[in-house]
Amino acid sequence: MPVYVRYYFSSEPLFIVPFSDHYFFCKIRSILLNKRFSRWLEFLLLFCLIPAVLIANRTALISLVIPCLIVVGGYCGAVLWFDPKFKRKRLGRLSDVRKYRQYLHVSFTFWGLIVVFACWYGMPDLFLSLPIQQPYIWLTTLLLYPILSVIQQELIFRTFFFHRFKQLFPGKTLRVALSTLCFSMLHSLYGNWIAVTVSALGGLLFGLTYLNTKSTLIVVIQHSAWGLLLLTSGVGNYFNSDMLNTVQ
Repeated sequence: MPVYVRYYFSSEPLFIVPFSDHYFFCKIRSILLNKRFSRWLEFLLLFCLIPAVLIANRTALISLVIPCLIVVGGYCGAVLWFDPKFKRKRLGRLSDVRKYRQYLHVSFTFWGLIVVFACWYGMPDLFLSLPIQQPYIWLTTLLLYPILSVIQQELIFRTFFFHRFKQLFPGKTLRVALSTLCFSMLHSLYGNWIAVTVSALGGLLFGLTYLNTKSTLIVVIQHSAWGLLLLTSGVGNYFNSDMLNTVQ
C-alpha cells in the first residue's frame, strides 16, 4: 500500500513514497538474513560480547563460566551438526592419528617435561599441591574436566570457529591467530598473566593441531592431556577461581 506524505494544513498529497507498510520490517529482515552480516553478529556476540561481560564481572560471574561453556558449546555443536557444508566425520575423525602420533607424543613429552621442571623449580610451593593436599578434588577434576570443559572449548574455539567464520577470515593463519586471541582473552577471567600466557600458547598449539588433523577428537585428547598435566603439576592453580581473591 503506498504511503502519502501531505502538507500539515492541506488535504492534497505532496508526493507518494513507493513502499509498502512492511518496508522497514522487510529491510531489517533482509539485513538479518544476510549471511555475512549474521556471521559478524554471531562472532561479535559469542567471541566478544559474552566474554567481555564475563571478564568485566568476573568476581560475580566466575561460577557461570562452565554453564556458559555448556550452553554455547551446545549451540555450536547443533549449528555444525545441521550445517550441510560441515563434514561431521571431523568430530570424531581418527584417520590421521597415525600420521601425527609421533609429533603429538614427542611434543607433549618434550614440552611437558619442561613445564614440570619449571613448576618444580620456579613454584615449589605449588608443585603437586592439588594431588597431595586435595586428592579427591584432583581425581574428580581429572574425570570431569574433559567432559565439562575441554569438549566445549574445542567445539567453540576450534571446530566451530574454523568452519563458521571461514568466509569472514579466509586465511588459515588469521583464523588460528584470532581463535588463539579469543581463547587466551577468555582466560583473563582468572585475573593473572600466567593463565593468559599459557592459554595463548595452548590455543596456538591446539589451533595448529586442528588445522592439520581436521579432527575435534584429536584436539580434545591433546587439550585434555595438557590440561591434566598443568592441573597435576601445579600450574593449574592459576586457572582456579580462588586466584581472584589473591589479585584483588
